Amino acid sequence: MFPYIWKMISRLIFFVALVHMMSMIGVAQVPTNQDCLGAIAICQNTFTESNAYSGTGNYLNEIDTVSSCLKSGEKNDVWYTFTVQTSGSLCFTITPNLPSDDYDWAVFDLTSNGCADIATTPSLEVSCNYAPDPGATGPNGIGGPQNEACLTVSTGDVYVVNVSQFSPSPNGYTIDFSASSATIFDNTTPAIQSITSSPACGSTSISFNFTENVLCSTIQDGDFVLSGPGGPYTLSGVTGTACSSGGTQEIDFTIVVSPAINAGGSFNLCLVAGSGVTDLCGNTAPSTCLPFTITGLTTSTVSTTDVLCFNGSDGAATVVASGGSTPYTYVWATLPVQTGATATGLSGGAYTYTATDATGCSGTNTVTILAPTVIPEGFNVSCDSASCDGSASVSPVLGTAPYTYQWYDDAMVAIPGETNDNISNLCAGAYSVITQDANGCADTTTIVLLIPSISFGINLTSCIGACDGDAFVAAIGGLAPYTYEWQNPLGTPIGQNDSTLDNVCTGMYYLQVTTGNACVLIDSVTVTEPIPVSAAIPSSTLACAGTCDGAATASGSGGSSPYTYLWNDPAAQTTITATGLCAGSYMVSVTDANGCEPDSASITINQNPAMTSTTSTVNQACDSVDGTATVSVSGGITPYSYSWDSPTAQNNATATGLPAGNYTVVVTDSSGCTDTSAVSVGYQDSADAILVITPISCNGECDGDLTATYPNGDPLTSYNWSTKETTVEIDSLCPDTFTVTVYDSLNCPATLTTILTDPAVISSTTVKKDEEFCNDNEGSITVTAAGGTTPYTYTWTPSVSSGASAANLSDGTYQIVIEDANGCPPDTQTVVLVPPPPIVISVSSTDVTCNGGADGTVLVIANIGGGEAPYTYTWSNAATDSVQTGMTAGTYTVSVTDVNNCPEDIASTTITEPDKIEANAASICLNGLGQLTANASGGTQPYGYQWSTTATSSSIGGLEPGAYTVTVTDVNNCPQDEETMIIPPCDISIPTAFTPNGNGTNDDWQIENLKFFEGCEVRVYNRWGDVVFKSAGYDTPWDGRERLTNVALPPAVYYYVIELFADDNPDDDHDQFVATGILYGSVTIVK
Repeated sequence: MFPYIWKMISRLIFFVALVHMMSMIGVAQVPTNQDCLGAIAICQNTFTESNAYSGTGNYLNEIDTVSSCLKSGEKNDVWYTFTVQTSGSLCFTITPNLPSDDYDWAVFDLTSNGCADIATTPSLEVSCNYAPDPGATGPNGIGGPQNEACLTVSTGDVYVVNVSQFSPSPNGYTIDFSASSATIFDNTTPAIQSITSSPACGSTSISFNFTENVLCSTIQDGDFVLSGPGGPYTLSGVTGTACSSGGTQEIDFTIVVSPAINAGGSFNLCLVAGSGVTDLCGNTAPSTCLPFTITGLTTSTVSTTDVLCFNGSDGAATVVASGGSTPYTYVWATLPVQTGATATGLSGGAYTYTATDATGCSGTNTVTILAPTVIPEGFNVSCDSASCDGSASVSPVLGTAPYTYQWYDDAMVAIPGETNDNISNLCAGAYSVITQDANGCADTTTIVLLIPSISFGINLTSCIGACDGDAFVAAIGGLAPYTYEWQNPLGTPIGQNDSTLDNVCTGMYYLQVTTGNACVLIDSVTVTEPIPVSAAIPSSTLACAGTCDGAATASGSGGSSPYTYLWNDPAAQTTITATGLCAGSYMVSVTDANGCEPDSASITINQNPAMTSTTSTVNQACDSVDGTATVSVSGGITPYSYSWDSPTAQNNATATGLPAGNYTVVVTDSSGCTDTSAVSVGYQDSADAILVITPISCNGECDGDLTATYPNGDPLTSYNWSTKETTVEIDSLCPDTFTVTVYDSLNCPATLTTILTDPAVISSTTVKKDEEFCNDNEGSITVTAAGGTTPYTYTWTPSVSSGASAANLSDGTYQIVIEDANGCPPDTQTVVLVPPPPIVISVSSTDVTCNGGADGTVLVIANIGGGEAPYTYTWSNAATDSVQTGMTAGTYTVSVTDVNNCPEDIASTTITEPDKIEANAASICLNGLGQLTANASGGTQPYGYQWSTTATSSSIGGLEPGAYTVTVTDVNNCPQDEETMIIPPCDISIPTAFTPNGNGTNDDWQIENLKFFEGCEVRVYNRWGDVVFKSAGYDTPWDGRERLTNVALPPAVYYYVIELFADDNPDDDHDQFVATGILYGSVTIVK
């Protein structure tokens, strides 16, 4: 029911406010920091507001309480704004000065919208906190709990933050953005950005904007200069809509121009250097200019009349204007000034005229009138006054030929015979010529011929006493080329012979110049030195007590500027002004641009007397805002000025009319040193109130209850809970911190805070003791319970106890259920008592050395995993000891039990014996001799070999046919084995011919010893490559017949290939041997 009523009340308030706003249409509102349009720029990590804001600003209902999560709307609120400089996360916390205060807030994205859109565009609200909890808060999802993830913001995004105080408390808060990874502080200087409307010809104002809002208090008429045709211009009345309405910041401005811009052309509106225009974060705008163009009238020349005679003034010009509003007026820049489209009586030259239309717009142009003239030219005499080799001439232009000439001397006496346009053999002096054209127009021209002379340029020496001065010839008359000789004051040459005198000391020097026509010119020049460098310290400031903020400014004179400075302070500053100086004596050394001998000056920076402030307060009465705070100051330099951060700015030693809260006063003395003190104004009395607390019953429940009441004193009249409720009692409370501010009938407040904690979940731990030996029933379990509400009850399964412990337990599984006094969810423990470790044995053995021997052993290792000595052993061969020796090969099993007759453990092991030693041998033929290799098995390697030839290796070679014996033994000298091998003849004798004629002699191809090579293959080819005989082995010799037809072959030469293969399986009698190879050759059948 309550949310519904609240929503209806909110809508009613919104409707009433809307009607009020409608009635105010047409009345300009001055935005304050409590309005979105007057939002405070965020320029540092932390803002501390000593006192809460009260009420709202001049723009009502900027936040819609229906769509916003701020259901109370703007309540004792203030606005902040920032533009994201670098992308990242936006994180902040709001910490009330009084922990019980409840501050709410909302963040709105105005990157593409304005303040007026907030109330009608819910999507602009990107984060909000209306949680009922007091204390520190930060960014979170709309309507969610406090302090969730930060907002992600991007470069260029514009945001405003509204901070509202739900609690009726005068105490302020701190808002801290230092956890943000994004840069949101404006560190970019503002600048004039553009002309917002193109000025037209005749304009009396210019509209322009900055790149961002600037402070109205920092912008002045003198900050701007307009240059362009028609100037100079005076600028005045610079303002913007917000500034003129009393606002603090603006981006769009208009400035009045006087006189009106009536000329076309290119203009520049410039923000001058040192203007002091700053943005909301104190960044100062640099000097920049905005160029723009104004289109003026179009003017053109209709006709011109040139001058007829030399030096005449009978020229004329007619012009016309267009592109403006008629009628047009014209003003000519003539003497006297002429008006009208036509100007007359003009001499030769360029004339400027200005055409102006009915609106005052003008255009300026130039007309050129031509006139005849005479161009003179003269050539000076080559040397001194005795030289008369000068000449002169004239060249008439734009007159009417033919021309006549008459030359005159300086007394205007005609020079006989000189009637041409040039004259020669003239001495230095003035000459005139009268030129007349065919129209009778005449001109008199005078030409002055000069004697050659020298002019100098001089450079001082760099420093006093230096010899690096110089002089040079700046101009010279006479004929080139020139030769130079510099001389000292005595006329002695100094060895420099060009137009420049280099690296000389101060003094006078002579220069003798000889021209190309042998004219000698002599003149002198004096090289001087600069004034010595001089240092001074004309100004300084004191250092405040306990600080090093003194300053001193130096000046330099003499020498050659610019000057460099070096102070003897710890930082060795090199600027003209040394800053950050502690009290003490300082010296500055000044050096000029040439590095001449420096000069120094000293000054003493005195310390400002330390200021000490003491404060006193008078608390606010419960029923009126009448608190006072007073600061008393000693030290420093009087007079003092005071600045209180009270709701209404106060600048006296005593601030009055203060509500309860925390305040800061800054005292400044006449030298600019400050001292800051903090005071706290409370209430003269407080309400007598207590909280009646019903704790939460179980973990996870929300059944706590709080009631605010008074045991004595005046009855309570109002309640403001941190949950936003206003009743005497609040219930169904979850774990949290709760605060209530109550007021009694005298309006005295009291703030009560309590923490409802969540009872801990019932938990327990157990300690157990297992059976030490089998069958002893000495186990035990002890339970320790925690959490919940005592006393506890214990239920055992099986039922061996009703308390927190049980003893005399056998091994097995036990379950204990622990319950508390409130019947909260129990805790259950399951404990397993394990039996003692079983007997675990292992058996090791040693094998028999020789086949059929009896030297093996077996060994039992007991008590590896449990049991208790002594142990009993039972072997499968009826033995009862843990160790047996003299054992033959076989498998042996043993069982072991302990003294407690615990279950036995059984293990087995197998003793092995090696096989009997077996020997055999293999033979081959190699290079016509036999070779034997013995192979052994059984026994234990390595083996030993003994041949009947006395050899002891496994192979012997180079053997003649015969019988050979080898005896093999192993490493343990077990019974040996013996093998005998017979080597047959290894030579194969192949006949080269035979006579298969049936006479019983040499009828077949007998190959001696080939029969021993049972694996051989014999092939015989005729001369065409056909196989005529083929035999595997050679048991039956070839009888000269063809193998397929059995026809006797004719006498001829045949070719054989005999392949000898290894016998992989020689028989046990070893009556054959192994050989490999291929034999080639020919055999002839003869008949």
